[in-house]
Amino acid sequence: MIKSPSNQPLEGQLNEAERAQIDEALSSLLKERPICLEVGTYKGGGSTLRILRTLAKGEGQLYGIEASPEIFSEMKSGLLAQEPELCQRFIPLCGFSQKVLPDLFSRQKVPRVNFVFLDGGNNPREQIEEFDLLDPRMPVGSILMAHDALLRKGKWLRRILPLLDHFETRILPLSTEGLLVAKKLRDRPTRWSTTKAKCMLFLNQLAPLELAARLVPAGIRALPFRFLPRRFTAWIADGRSL
Repeated sequence: MIKSPSNQPLEGQLNEAERAQIDEALSSLLKERPICLEVGTYKGGGSTLRILRTLAKGEGQLYGIEASPEIFSEMKSGLLAQEPELCQRFIPLCGFSQKVLPDLFSRQKVPRVNFVFLDGGNNPREQIEEFDLLDPRMPVGSILMAHDALLRKGKWLRRILPLLDHFETRILPLSTEGLLVAKKLRDRPTRWSTTKAKCMLFLNQLAPLELAARLVPAGIRALPFRFLPRRFTAWIADGRSL
């Protein structure tokens, strides 16, 4: 947690090493007056607050997307009460990224995105869909970061993005969850790298766990989890080590 000047903690995720990586990456973009976008703000005390504090060193703006209305309300009120000056450069948005992002881009509210932090729902398909929406809006030199790169949520992007040669991609094992950091080198990938990435995506979609997650009704999928220890459910659902 990061404590505000009022000594009231704003709850958030990421450890200090991961937050330091956000500061380092975003600081390199401050001269561009970066437009930043975060998917999955949670309660604001982790990546959201670190991005805003880094932006305060220069100029820039953050759009933060949170899908849960309850968490969104708590995050918005908590940040506004404890960090009102930082909130002047923060635009919180409630909804699922697959709907919020096209609306932002279609109305030209966000002409470009220089810094992206992905930490949304626990579904590997989401980060791929978000990347497909964001990539055309990211100019050369932009930086994309994604949390949970070593877990199920991030495994598709972790495997596919290094195959696209218009990004330079690193996976940092700074926690059990892992952090992906990628810098855009060119506007578009080569045809061969695109083909490799599409093949990798197809293979990942055929994995038994992902087929079950997509085809089996949620009620039926949930039945086995009622009888398994928590560490086994975390291993199946999140890909965490036993």
